[in-house]
Amino acid sequence: MLIGLVVGLIGLLAIVGAIIFIIYGRRKRRQEQYTPPPLTNEVFNTLIFGAPPEHHRNEKKIIAHLDIFEELVVMDSDLDLVQAICETAQSTDADRLAKYLSVLFENRSRTVNLLCALVSNEMRISEHISTLFRGNSIATKVFAKYAKMRGIRWLHATIGVQINKAIAESTNFEVDTQKYQSGENEALNKYSLLTQCQQLLVAVMTSSSKLPPSFRHVFNHIKRSMAGRFPVDLRNLSQVVLENMIASVNSAKGAMDELMQSHDFEAIEALGRHMKRIDSVEQMQGMDILKERLVNCEHKTETVHDELAKLSLNFLDIQAAKDPDSQAAKQLYRRAAEERNSVAVGGFLFLRFIVAGISTPESYGLVSSPPEGDGRRLLVLIGKVLQNLSNNKEFGGKEAYMTKLNEFIHTNSDDVQELFDGVSKPDATPEEPSISVPPEYKGDAVLQIYQYCASNYEKIMMNLRTPRPSDSESASLRREQTAASFQVCMERTQNEIESSAPGSSGNNGGTADRGALSVVGSLLRNNNRGTSSSSLAGSNEALLGSSSKHSSP
Repeated sequence: MLIGLVVGLIGLLAIVGAIIFIIYGRRKRRQEQYTPPPLTNEVFNTLIFGAPPEHHRNEKKIIAHLDIFEELVVMDSDLDLVQAICETAQSTDADRLAKYLSVLFENRSRTVNLLCALVSNEMRISEHISTLFRGNSIATKVFAKYAKMRGIRWLHATIGVQINKAIAESTNFEVDTQKYQSGENEALNKYSLLTQCQQLLVAVMTSSSKLPPSFRHVFNHIKRSMAGRFPVDLRNLSQVVLENMIASVNSAKGAMDELMQSHDFEAIEALGRHMKRIDSVEQMQGMDILKERLVNCEHKTETVHDELAKLSLNFLDIQAAKDPDSQAAKQLYRRAAEERNSVAVGGFLFLRFIVAGISTPESYGLVSSPPEGDGRRLLVLIGKVLQNLSNNKEFGGKEAYMTKLNEFIHTNSDDVQELFDGVSKPDATPEEPSISVPPEYKGDAVLQIYQYCASNYEKIMMNLRTPRPSDSESASLRREQTAASFQVCMERTQNEIESSAPGSSGNNGGTADRGALSVVGSLLRNNNRGTSSSSLAGSNEALLGSSSKHSSP
């Protein structure tokens, strides 16, 4: 009997073990089904750097003479030349400059230095916190390139499986009732969408400690720079209220201008008069046009209403600013601090990295093929929700159908602010393994930046030589020195390129190159430790002397 009991127990354990094995196997197969494609070195280089560049013979010869130029661009600690390049760039040049600067600086492991310099410069020129880091800012574009370069493996490990699972299960999530199919339930769809949002948010928060340390360094620099440029203090809340009122007035005026310039009212009036003179069949056809105009007008009017409501809240904040010990003042202070947190961290970490990966997963190698239809729509909606959460901004206005999701923002707001605080505390050891930039991409980056500088030489020189009101005397001298260095470097580089052309008489070649490079190095060392007017003059004479035979570009 005892033997039978033991045999039965063994059999039961075997059955339980088999069930566990089957469940584990199914779960593993399901996990593998949703795992992102392997991120091989070849795939990584294609996603980060693009297709391998092809250079004709003359371009290869130019690249061979750009060592001095590269040194001047990358190794100056103040990066005055880079800032002048960025400040003179048109919006059409911003994307490619951001790409090539990221590659060139990452090749020397100095992209964090570049980002911090660009952030500091944007702080200097911004009048209000609401104008910081707009979409066409080179600082934000460089961060997007750098974040993808440094953070793509973190993104794969953190949200890769969840993204593929969401696409595979993309049903019953639409919250715009105008796009409902028959049988869809509003409450069920809302629950399905917010479940996906919550799962992705939890994945990000759980893995935040594994973010690249350089991200933390950059976020910390942004927050410290913002605290210096746009300080907020309980004893000086009037400045915050004033800045918010100016921003609200401008926003309300912009919304009103957009409403009036759309001419929707005139179109509706004209369409109404026309429909009185036509038969009923044509009137029915005109109804669709009238409805479209009315919807446009409604959305623009709601936007104006929302902006005016924000402006009204600013008037209430005036009372709070008068009494810094009041509860209202503390709430105002908290809102201001959260706004700075959202701008400093949320706009970078979420908008330019995490949400970008969610909305366009194919650009990050997270999916084997671009999502379509419902899958794409689901990712777009998730991106909208997480972006508004990171901005601590409720839905409304043009996206009134999304207001039902505002509860998600309210519920998770404190957790996200805690996340932002956590990821902006730098690690004690921010060093990371360098990313190997293939030589052909590095060569292409320095070539493209050189060609931009050659085409915009006069604008860059004028930028460097124009005094800035906020600059100290030493900063003005340093920028003047950079202008002189840039002038001679461009002259030298052009002369060497021309001398290497077929049929040219040539010159003293390598010795002159080494001499010019040595002087450029001396100039960079002077810039990096601060320079006096006498040392600037001496360095200029040395470099100009070594290049006295060369013509300007």
